[in-house]
Amino acid sequence: MAPYPLNKLLLIPLFLFPRLLPAQDSLEIPAKYPGLEFRSPEALSEDAGLWLSGYKNSFPQRVGRVEEAGGDWTIEVRGKVFYWAGGRLLPASLRLNQDQWKPHAFGVYPESIPSPDQYGPLEVEELRRRGGREARLEKDERCYDFYAALYGASERRELERLLQKIRFLGQTVVIHRDIAKILEKISLSIAEAAGRREEIALFVANIGQIGGYNWREIRGTRRISYHSWGLALDIQPRNLEGKTMYWLWEEAFNPDWMLIPLSRRWRPPEEVIQIFEAEGFIWGGKWDFYDNMHFEYRPELREINRLLNLRAARLKASGGRALHHIYPSLR
Repeated sequence: MAPYPLNKLLLIPLFLFPRLLPAQDSLEIPAKYPGLEFRSPEALSEDAGLWLSGYKNSFPQRVGRVEEAGGDWTIEVRGKVFYWAGGRLLPASLRLNQDQWKPHAFGVYPESIPSPDQYGPLEVEELRRRGGREARLEKDERCYDFYAALYGASERRELERLLQKIRFLGQTVVIHRDIAKILEKISLSIAEAAGRREEIALFVANIGQIGGYNWREIRGTRRISYHSWGLALDIQPRNLEGKTMYWLWEEAFNPDWMLIPLSRRWRPPEEVIQIFEAEGFIWGGKWDFYDNMHFEYRPELREINRLLNLRAARLKASGGRALHHIYPSLR
Protein backbone atom coordinates (compact mmCIF):
# COMPACT_ATOMS: atom_id res chain seq x y z
CA MET A 1 0.00 0.00 0.00
CA ALA A 2 1.31 3.46 -0.86
CA PRO A 3 1.50 5.51 2.33
CA TYR A 4 0.11 8.97 2.80
CA PRO A 5 3.13 11.31 2.48
CA LEU A 6 2.01 14.28 4.59
CA ASN A 7 3.82 14.39 7.97
CA LYS A 8 1.88 15.80 10.90
CA LEU A 9 1.45 15.54 14.67
CA LEU A 10 -1.58 13.47 15.66
CA LEU A 11 -3.25 11.93 18.68
CA ILE A 12 -2.13 8.70 20.29
CA PRO A 13 -4.43 5.93 19.01
CA LEU A 14 -7.28 4.83 21.21
CA PHE A 15 -9.93 2.90 19.27
CA LEU A 16 -11.09 1.10 16.11
CA PHE A 17 -13.68 -1.23 14.53
CA PRO A 18 -17.27 -0.86 13.37
CA ARG A 19 -19.38 2.00 14.67
CA LEU A 20 -21.94 0.51 17.03
CA LEU A 21 -23.17 3.35 19.19
CA PRO A 22 -25.78 2.21 21.70
CA ALA A 23 -29.26 3.59 22.01
CA GLN A 24 -30.06 5.83 24.97
CA ASP A 25 -31.84 3.01 26.79
CA SER A 26 -29.00 0.49 26.32
CA LEU A 27 -26.36 2.21 28.43
CA GLU A 28 -24.21 0.00 30.60
CA ILE A 29 -22.77 1.70 33.68
CA PRO A 30 -21.44 -0.66 36.36
CA ALA A 31 -23.66 -0.44 39.44
CA LYS A 32 -20.72 0.22 41.77
CA TYR A 33 -19.41 3.13 39.73
CA PRO A 34 -19.48 6.18 42.04
CA GLY A 35 -20.99 9.51 40.98
CA LEU A 36 -17.87 11.60 41.55
CA GLU A 37 -16.44 14.49 39.60
CA PHE A 38 -14.12 13.41 36.77
CA ARG A 39 -10.42 13.13 37.64
CA SER A 40 -7.12 12.48 35.95
CA PRO A 41 -6.54 8.79 35.15
CA GLU A 42 -3.18 9.00 36.94
CA ALA A 43 -5.05 9.33 40.25
CA LEU A 44 -6.84 6.47 42.02
CA SER A 45 -9.33 5.69 39.30
CA GLU A 46 -12.84 6.22 40.62
CA ASP A 47 -13.78 7.11 37.05
CA ALA A 48 -12.26 4.03 35.42
CA GLY A 49 -15.64 2.30 35.33
CA LEU A 50 -17.12 5.15 33.34
CA TRP A 51 -14.29 5.25 30.82
CA LEU A 52 -14.30 1.52 30.25
CA SER A 53 -18.09 1.47 30.00
CA GLY A 54 -17.82 4.11 27.28
CA TYR A 55 -15.63 1.74 25.30
CA LYS A 56 -17.94 -1.19 25.85
CA ASN A 57 -21.03 0.77 24.82
CA SER A 58 -19.30 1.94 21.64
CA PHE A 59 -17.81 -1.42 20.60
CA PRO A 60 -19.97 -4.22 22.05
CA GLN A 61 -18.79 -6.70 19.41
CA ARG A 62 -15.16 -6.22 20.45
CA VAL A 63 -15.42 -5.48 24.15
CA GLY A 64 -16.84 -7.90 26.69
CA ARG A 65 -17.18 -7.50 30.44
CA VAL A 66 -16.34 -4.34 32.37
CA GLU A 67 -16.11 -5.07 36.08
CA GLU A 68 -14.15 -4.64 39.26
CA ALA A 69 -11.67 -7.41 40.02
CA GLY A 70 -8.63 -7.63 42.25
CA GLY A 71 -9.09 -4.09 43.53
CA ASP A 72 -9.12 -2.56 40.05
CA TRP A 73 -11.41 -2.15 37.05
CA THR A 74 -11.00 -4.61 34.18
CA ILE A 75 -12.13 -4.72 30.57
CA GLU A 76 -12.28 -7.74 28.30
CA VAL A 77 -11.27 -7.33 24.64
CA ARG A 78 -11.64 -10.35 22.38
CA GLY A 79 -11.31 -12.65 25.35
CA LYS A 80 -8.23 -10.88 26.77
CA VAL A 81 -8.52 -9.12 30.12
CA PHE A 82 -6.84 -5.76 30.72
CA TYR A 83 -6.59 -3.85 33.99
CA TRP A 84 -7.16 -0.10 34.22
CA ALA A 85 -3.93 0.21 36.29
CA GLY A 86 -4.19 3.97 36.71
CA GLY A 87 -4.91 4.55 33.02
CA ARG A 88 -2.15 2.22 31.77
CA LEU A 89 -4.47 -0.55 30.47
CA LEU A 90 -2.23 -3.49 31.22
CA PRO A 91 -2.61 -7.26 30.87
CA ALA A 92 -2.28 -9.26 34.08
CA SER A 93 1.30 -10.24 33.21
CA LEU A 94 2.46 -6.60 33.41
CA ARG A 95 0.24 -5.37 36.21
CA LEU A 96 2.69 -6.03 39.06
CA ASN A 97 5.25 -3.73 37.43
CA GLN A 98 2.75 -1.06 36.40
CA ASP A 99 4.92 1.84 37.57
CA GLN A 100 7.31 1.28 34.69
CA TRP A 101 4.55 2.21 32.25
CA LYS A 102 3.23 5.69 31.55
CA PRO A 103 -0.59 6.24 31.63
CA HIS A 104 -2.34 6.75 28.32
CA ALA A 105 -3.98 10.07 27.45
CA PHE A 106 -7.72 10.15 28.11
CA GLY A 107 -10.09 13.07 27.68
CA VAL A 108 -13.47 14.27 26.55
CA TYR A 109 -14.23 15.63 23.08
CA PRO A 110 -14.99 19.37 23.26
CA GLU A 111 -18.44 20.44 22.12
CA SER A 112 -17.05 23.71 20.75
CA ILE A 113 -13.78 25.15 19.43
CA PRO A 114 -11.50 26.51 22.18
CA SER A 115 -11.33 30.29 21.79
CA PRO A 116 -7.86 31.88 21.98
CA ASP A 117 -9.46 34.69 24.00
CA GLN A 118 -9.96 32.24 26.87
CA TYR A 119 -6.28 31.41 27.31
CA GLY A 120 -4.61 33.19 30.22
CA PRO A 121 -0.82 33.67 30.58
CA LEU A 122 -0.37 30.40 32.48
CA GLU A 123 -2.34 28.41 29.89
CA VAL A 124 -0.35 29.97 27.04
CA GLU A 125 2.92 29.06 28.75
CA GLU A 126 1.73 25.49 29.35
CA LEU A 127 0.73 25.10 25.69
CA ARG A 128 4.15 26.37 24.65
CA ARG A 129 5.82 23.87 26.98
CA ARG A 130 3.73 20.92 25.83
CA GLY A 131 4.25 21.87 22.20
CA GLY A 132 8.01 22.29 22.58
CA ARG A 133 10.54 19.92 21.08
CA GLU A 134 11.71 18.56 24.45
CA ALA A 135 8.18 17.57 25.50
CA ARG A 136 7.41 16.03 22.11
CA LEU A 137 10.56 13.89 22.18
CA GLU A 138 9.92 12.52 25.65
CA LYS A 139 10.35 8.74 25.65
CA ASP A 140 7.09 6.91 25.09
CA GLU A 141 6.76 4.27 27.78
CA ARG A 142 3.15 3.32 27.28
CA CYS A 143 1.97 -0.25 26.84
CA TYR A 144 -0.02 -0.73 23.62
CA ASP A 145 -1.19 -4.32 24.14
CA PHE A 146 -4.75 -3.14 24.80
CA TYR A 147 -4.86 -1.19 21.54
CA ALA A 148 -3.26 -4.00 19.57
CA ALA A 149 -6.11 -6.24 20.74
CA LEU A 150 -8.67 -3.65 19.64
CA TYR A 151 -7.08 -2.82 16.32
CA GLY A 152 -6.43 -6.42 15.34
CA ALA A 153 -2.74 -5.83 14.69
CA SER A 154 0.39 -5.13 16.69
CA GLU A 155 2.77 -4.37 13.82
CA ARG A 156 2.77 -2.87 10.36
CA ARG A 157 2.62 -6.09 8.35
CA GLU A 158 -0.42 -7.32 10.26
CA LEU A 159 -2.20 -3.99 9.95
CA GLU A 160 -1.64 -3.68 6.21
CA ARG A 161 -3.62 -6.88 5.66
CA LEU A 162 -6.61 -5.00 7.10
CA LEU A 163 -6.42 -2.01 4.76
CA GLN A 164 -8.77 -1.17 1.92
CA LYS A 165 -8.86 1.39 -0.88
CA ILE A 166 -12.01 3.48 -1.22
CA ARG A 167 -13.13 6.48 -3.23
CA PHE A 168 -13.71 9.51 -1.03
CA LEU A 169 -14.86 12.81 -2.57
CA GLY A 170 -13.35 11.78 -5.89
CA GLN A 171 -9.98 10.61 -4.56
CA THR A 172 -8.57 7.17 -3.75
CA VAL A 173 -7.81 6.80 -0.04
CA VAL A 174 -6.34 3.85 1.88
CA ILE A 175 -8.00 3.22 5.25
CA HIS A 176 -8.83 0.38 7.65
CA ARG A 177 -11.49 -1.83 6.14
CA ASP A 178 -13.69 -1.62 9.24
CA ILE A 179 -14.50 2.03 8.56
CA ALA A 180 -14.76 1.76 4.75
CA LYS A 181 -18.56 1.79 4.61
CA ILE A 182 -18.74 4.60 7.16
CA LEU A 183 -16.45 6.82 5.08
CA GLU A 184 -18.31 5.97 1.88
CA LYS A 185 -21.52 7.09 3.58
CA ILE A 186 -19.84 10.32 4.71
CA SER A 187 -18.58 10.96 1.18
CA LEU A 188 -22.10 10.58 -0.23
CA SER A 189 -23.55 12.87 2.44
CA ILE A 190 -20.98 15.60 1.73
CA ALA A 191 -21.58 15.28 -2.03
CA GLU A 192 -25.33 15.63 -1.45
CA ALA A 193 -24.79 18.70 0.71
CA ALA A 194 -22.52 20.20 -1.96
CA GLY A 195 -25.42 19.96 -4.42
CA ARG A 196 -27.57 22.30 -2.34
CA ARG A 197 -25.05 24.58 -0.61
CA GLU A 198 -22.48 26.68 -2.44
CA GLU A 199 -20.15 26.84 0.61
CA ILE A 200 -19.78 23.07 0.63
CA ALA A 201 -19.45 22.86 -3.15
CA LEU A 202 -16.55 25.34 -2.97
CA PHE A 203 -14.99 23.33 -0.13
CA VAL A 204 -15.08 20.13 -2.21
CA ALA A 205 -13.74 21.91 -5.31
CA ASN A 206 -10.83 23.32 -3.26
CA ILE A 207 -9.67 19.94 -1.91
CA GLY A 208 -6.08 19.28 -2.94
CA GLN A 209 -5.12 16.08 -1.12
CA ILE A 210 -6.85 13.56 1.13
CA GLY A 211 -4.54 11.43 3.25
CA GLY A 212 -5.42 8.26 5.10
CA TYR A 213 -3.16 5.37 6.11
CA ASN A 214 0.51 6.03 6.81
CA TRP A 215 2.41 3.82 9.26
CA ARG A 216 4.82 6.10 11.08
CA GLU A 217 5.62 7.83 14.31
CA ILE A 218 4.12 11.24 14.97
CA ARG A 219 6.31 13.89 13.44
CA GLY A 220 8.76 15.26 15.98
CA THR A 221 7.82 12.64 18.61
CA ARG A 222 8.31 8.98 19.49
CA ARG A 223 4.61 8.13 19.50
CA ILE A 224 2.55 6.20 16.98
CA SER A 225 0.41 8.27 14.65
CA TYR A 226 -3.31 7.55 14.44
CA HIS A 227 -2.91 7.46 10.65
CA SER A 228 -0.83 4.34 11.26
CA TRP A 229 -4.04 2.42 11.98
CA GLY A 230 -5.87 3.71 8.91
CA LEU A 231 -8.44 5.46 11.09
CA ALA A 232 -7.75 9.11 10.29
CA LEU A 233 -8.23 11.39 7.30
CA ASP A 234 -6.54 14.68 6.47
CA ILE A 235 -8.43 16.88 4.03
CA GLN A 236 -5.97 19.47 2.79
CA PRO A 237 -7.12 22.37 0.60
CA ARG A 238 -5.35 23.62 -2.52
CA ASN A 239 -5.52 27.19 -1.28
CA LEU A 240 -5.45 28.30 2.37
CA GLU A 241 -6.17 31.91 1.36
CA GLY A 242 -3.57 33.20 3.79
CA LYS A 243 -4.96 31.30 6.79
CA THR A 244 -3.27 28.80 9.10
CA MET A 245 -4.49 25.23 9.54
CA TYR A 246 -2.16 23.27 11.81
CA TRP A 247 -0.51 24.37 15.05
CA LEU A 248 2.84 22.68 14.40
CA TRP A 249 3.32 24.36 11.04
CA GLU A 250 2.47 27.71 12.65
CA GLU A 251 4.71 27.03 15.68
CA ALA A 252 7.75 26.75 13.44
CA PHE A 253 7.81 30.54 13.05
CA ASN A 254 5.22 31.85 15.52
CA PRO A 255 5.55 31.09 19.28
CA ASP A 256 2.02 32.49 19.76
CA TRP A 257 0.47 29.87 17.50
CA MET A 258 -2.25 29.18 20.08
CA LEU A 259 -3.43 32.82 19.96
CA ILE A 260 -4.21 32.84 16.24
CA PRO A 261 -7.86 34.05 16.04
CA LEU A 262 -10.38 31.50 14.81
CA SER A 263 -11.17 33.82 11.89
CA ARG A 264 -7.60 33.32 10.64
CA ARG A 265 -7.74 29.51 10.77
CA TRP A 266 -8.88 27.54 7.73
CA ARG A 267 -11.65 25.09 8.54
CA PRO A 268 -14.18 22.86 6.75
CA PRO A 269 -17.80 24.05 6.67
CA GLU A 270 -19.73 23.36 9.86
CA GLU A 271 -22.10 20.95 8.11
CA VAL A 272 -19.14 18.86 6.91
CA ILE A 273 -17.83 18.64 10.48
CA GLN A 274 -21.29 17.61 11.70
CA ILE A 275 -21.55 14.90 9.03
CA PHE A 276 -18.29 13.38 10.23
CA GLU A 277 -19.26 13.67 13.90
CA ALA A 278 -22.62 11.98 13.31
CA GLU A 279 -20.73 8.91 12.10
CA GLY A 280 -18.36 8.63 15.07
CA PHE A 281 -15.48 10.86 13.94
CA ILE A 282 -13.95 13.77 15.81
CA TRP A 283 -12.46 16.90 14.25
CA GLY A 284 -8.97 18.14 15.15
CA GLY A 285 -10.04 21.77 15.08
CA LYS A 286 -11.59 21.35 18.54
CA TRP A 287 -8.25 20.56 20.16
CA ASP A 288 -6.04 23.15 21.85
CA PHE A 289 -3.34 21.80 19.54
CA TYR A 290 -5.55 22.49 16.54
CA ASP A 291 -5.32 20.36 13.41
CA ASN A 292 -8.11 21.65 11.22
CA MET A 293 -7.59 19.27 8.30
CA HIS A 294 -7.82 16.19 10.54
CA PHE A 295 -10.68 13.77 11.26
CA GLU A 296 -10.35 10.48 13.13
CA TYR A 297 -12.71 7.69 14.03
CA ARG A 298 -13.32 7.90 17.81
CA PRO A 299 -16.96 7.07 18.65
CA GLU A 300 -16.04 6.21 22.24
CA LEU A 301 -15.15 9.83 23.01
CA ARG A 302 -18.62 11.11 22.20
CA GLU A 303 -20.09 8.20 24.15
CA ILE A 304 -17.96 9.11 27.16
CA ASN A 305 -19.21 12.70 26.88
CA ARG A 306 -22.75 11.39 26.96
CA LEU A 307 -22.07 9.25 30.03
CA LEU A 308 -20.55 12.22 31.83
CA ASN A 309 -23.58 14.37 31.00
CA LEU A 310 -25.93 11.59 32.05
CA ARG A 311 -24.13 11.24 35.36
CA ALA A 312 -24.35 15.00 35.95
CA ALA A 313 -28.10 14.96 35.25
CA ARG A 314 -28.64 12.06 37.61
CA LEU A 315 -26.67 13.77 40.36
CA LYS A 316 -28.67 16.95 39.92
CA ALA A 317 -31.97 15.11 39.91
CA SER A 318 -31.06 13.29 43.09
CA GLY A 319 -29.98 16.45 44.89
CA GLY A 320 -26.29 15.71 44.49
CA ARG A 321 -23.64 18.06 43.13
CA ALA A 322 -23.77 18.31 39.35
CA LEU A 323 -20.60 18.53 37.29
CA HIS A 324 -19.36 22.03 36.54
CA HIS A 325 -15.89 21.04 35.37
CA ILE A 326 -14.50 18.08 33.49
CA TYR A 327 -10.78 17.33 33.42
CA PRO A 328 -9.54 18.68 30.06
CA SER A 329 -8.58 16.36 27.25
CA LEU A 330 -4.90 15.44 27.03
CA ARG A 331 -4.42 16.00 23.34
